[in-house]
Amino acid sequence: MKKIIVFSLLGIGALTMMQCTKFTSTGSAPAPTLPSTAFHYAINIPNGTIDNTPSHNPISDDGATLGRVLFFDKQLSINNANACASCHHQENGFADPVAKSRGFEGELTSRNSMSIINAANENSYFWDGRTDGLEEMVLQPVRHQIEMGMEKMDVLPAKLAKTAYYPELFKKAFGTTEITSDRISLAMAQFIRSMSSYKSLADESGVARNWGFDSANVLNTAQKAGAQLFFGQAGCANCHSGTNFRGMTDNDIANIGLDVAYTDNGIGAFKNDDSKNGVFRIPSLRNIALTAPYMHDGRFATLKDVVNHYNKGVNKHPNLDNRLRNSGGWGGSDDNPRRLNLTDNDVNNLVEFLKTITDKEVTTHARFSDPFAAK
Repeated sequence: MKKIIVFSLLGIGALTMMQCTKFTSTGSAPAPTLPSTAFHYAINIPNGTIDNTPSHNPISDDGATLGRVLFFDKQLSINNANACASCHHQENGFADPVAKSRGFEGELTSRNSMSIINAANENSYFWDGRTDGLEEMVLQPVRHQIEMGMEKMDVLPAKLAKTAYYPELFKKAFGTTEITSDRISLAMAQFIRSMSSYKSLADESGVARNWGFDSANVLNTAQKAGAQLFFGQAGCANCHSGTNFRGMTDNDIANIGLDVAYTDNGIGAFKNDDSKNGVFRIPSLRNIALTAPYMHDGRFATLKDVVNHYNKGVNKHPNLDNRLRNSGGWGGSDDNPRRLNLTDNDVNNLVEFLKTITDKEVTTHARFSDPFAAK
């Protein structure tokens, strides 16, 4: 009998812990459902990895909770059509599974929406690296004339203040009910910064720390062979290095020979510098198996397409990165694009390794999910 009572009490406790607060909706806008006790959003950043968290905006549970609601709320667009999450889907590693995203009036964006996971560990944002602060970055899509259309940002705080729930959420996060653009930016940055992804099979194996060697012996034969290629013959780690599989310096940009002549010149266009034409930020490979299609224009549908580009498809371009030239220390003495000479089996093994960089927690956990979804 005692066992039955104990288990019953434990069951009641578990149900209590899972209780949620359903806020009252205002007008036609839906209301979020949030846990009665906020999720825990603090992150542990691996040694040797960038941490761009500013001293004035550390992650708090209430701040990130507010950021989560803002991130998924379509009211942040001028016509209530798009949220940040409309282009950054949790199940797709917070990227968009289409080549170009659709804006608030149906117009397509000019580039693929890249993953925003591990934004705390980046030194710049967007494909052309035009922003180096996350607090600044988060409002640019909100203001953008194609993406969300909130060009006059003074409209947004007043709009959110009319809801039944935002004043309370802002008070929990910042101490008062005042809603400002700055506070919106701070909360959204906290939520996005909390999207930390270091719980993959690749992390468990230790390959990033041990330059391709599976010290924990958790990878299968194909994955181990792919890891050796990634850090060896294929040279992927020359650009995709470190714990974030991206690198950690201002040199984490490259022209990778996608075209002979680019229609989108990336950093070259942004900086009005012909020597940077066709140069883009090197993205992190975290959760890369979930973030197709690939490249700034979403031209490659599969990881195999991407590997085959580097294997035999790199085009000669005046700004081609030295790491992709024969003269870059890869057995040649000219500036022609290098060829990896990978076999079909090598390509498949490399793809199998790339799949091990997938972190199931950040792409499935409730704390990163849509609070407006039907419960």
